[in-house]
Amino acid sequence: MTLRRLERAAIAILPGIALLAAFLVASLFIVAAGVSPLAAADALIDGSLSDVNGLGVTAINTVPLLITGLGIAIGIRCGLWNLGAEGQIYIGALFGAIVALYVIPEANGTVMNAVVFGFGIPLTFAAGFLGGGLWGAVPGYLRAYRNVSEVITSLLLTFVAINLVTVMVQGPLGDESRSFPGTAAVPSELELPTIIPGTQAHGGLIVALILAIGLYTLFTRTGFGLELRAVGLNPRASNVAGIPVARRIMQA
Repeated sequence: MTLRRLERAAIAILPGIALLAAFLVASLFIVAAGVSPLAAADALIDGSLSDVNGLGVTAINTVPLLITGLGIAIGIRCGLWNLGAEGQIYIGALFGAIVALYVIPEANGTVMNAVVFGFGIPLTFAAGFLGGGLWGAVPGYLRAYRNVSEVITSLLLTFVAINLVTVMVQGPLGDESRSFPGTAAVPSELELPTIIPGTQAHGGLIVALILAIGLYTLFTRTGFGLELRAVGLNPRASNVAGIPVARRIMQA
């Protein structure tokens, strides 16, 4: 068996190993609580997959976890340990809310005009990705050009992000009609379409799956993806080979 086949086999079984390890760790806590792990697993499957409502709830909770996991995977392949995903979600949500609630209606007169021209939802998506990316670029820059550990900076920036969003929703972006701090609701015209009738499962799941396929293609079929992997495996050798290591770290 060639080295490449061994690598592919290892990659194929890693998700199964991770799932098994997660189940074993969770089982220890469940047993400590005096409950059977098998009974807990049965209840989990029954509540999440046994009916349409369960599938819908599972789908909408999968979307942010899957997209965030894909973002983390890019950094890991490049040798980076990004512990600031939660803060990047917060800032991405903030950027998306600002664009959806203020920029699009102001630029187009009405939200409906933006939707008719097909720019509303893509612009909101782009704003969310940009916000999270900019927040992640701070520890990326410090690691690439100042050799500061991204583990510490990305984690600490999460607390900054949470407090920044709290200030914004309690202040300039806050909706006074709400019982708890928050912005106004995103206009219904900018909500993703439902993909499972009778549930809240929306098109974000399709977007997440497309991004997953795109990320797989990036790492297995493009020179840029190969360079990211090379930097993660051996940054010194990558530098000797002419790969701009600091730039690739920033991009990741």
